[in-house]
Amino acid sequence: MKRWNVKLEDVANIDNLRLARMNAMKGMDKETPQALYWLDDRSLYKLSILIMSGHYHANTPNHFCVVDKYTGKTRQIDAPTLRDKIVQHAIVQPLQKKMMGYMIRHTLASLPGRGIEYGRKLLKHFACHGGKQVKYVVKWDIKSFYQAVEIRRVLALLAKRIRDSRVINLIWECLYKREHGLLLGSYLSQWIANIVLSPVDHWVKEEMRVKHYIRYMDDSVAFFSSKKKALQFSTLLMAFVRKLGLTVKTVGRGALMVWKWADQSVDMIAYKTHRNGRQKLRAKIYLSLTRMVRRVWKAGSASRTQARSILSRWGFVKHSDCKSLQSEMALFIKKYRIKEAATYESESRFLQAV
Repeated sequence: MKRWNVKLEDVANIDNLRLARMNAMKGMDKETPQALYWLDDRSLYKLSILIMSGHYHANTPNHFCVVDKYTGKTRQIDAPTLRDKIVQHAIVQPLQKKMMGYMIRHTLASLPGRGIEYGRKLLKHFACHGGKQVKYVVKWDIKSFYQAVEIRRVLALLAKRIRDSRVINLIWECLYKREHGLLLGSYLSQWIANIVLSPVDHWVKEEMRVKHYIRYMDDSVAFFSSKKKALQFSTLLMAFVRKLGLTVKTVGRGALMVWKWADQSVDMIAYKTHRNGRQKLRAKIYLSLTRMVRRVWKAGSASRTQARSILSRWGFVKHSDCKSLQSEMALFIKKYRIKEAATYESESRFLQAV
């Protein structure tokens, strides 16, 4: 097994910490006292010494709840402090290329260049060029994935890859020394989650030799030429995932399903992909967009928050096959100057329609 030669000195290197600071502070208000403190390089030098001494301890994260507007789920978010965000980025940066090399190329989410658009193109490619090999679909989710992860198992897996035990100890500290469960809201948790599920990816691709397969965090889909092969795979999958201390969901939303692609679209990564390659927006995304548009239309103008919300969904619309909606949205964005409103706000905090 190839080891990752990353040392604690690479993490605590001042240039690495400067880059981590830049990445951790993207989109933040740089004028707050906390931001100004960390913009001073002297603070980074102190942090570097703290990490190298082995006396670094993560602060208690900020806990709050959010409701996912698309699934209706209430999610418990634990956002790390700015100092801990910088350290988490500093850990990931020297490891990023090596971790990306360990993951299969059809692993999506939280990885550079492998976001929603990459996944959308893959699904469309499978539909248009997969032929008889993508006749049947197996889609599954991991039950309570983030809460079910055994941290000791993760550390043991990383210890086989990372030579420097000090880096392993720092990772454990940044995972808040929990025995079970990754915290939602942590930058490091996203990468650890992908590492945890990478053995499943390698099993699917290398042992089961499934050519058409995508995993978006813990939401996965595989395609087969026959129903028999799909059902056999499903049985073996559940047994393999259990070996990792996880469970494939069998009831409720995201439960394991097997179906013929021609009979039902694949609902994944914000789109519904049909067997003929057509891709439409999920109904909840469409409704969310149209309601926001209606509010702006009634007010005659868009606030910065509304404009940014519309533009984030406009990206989904542009890459879908909803041609009439694309035309309507393009005219709406131009008329109500949505792009300008997203960039700045006038003295009245609104830009009037033209």
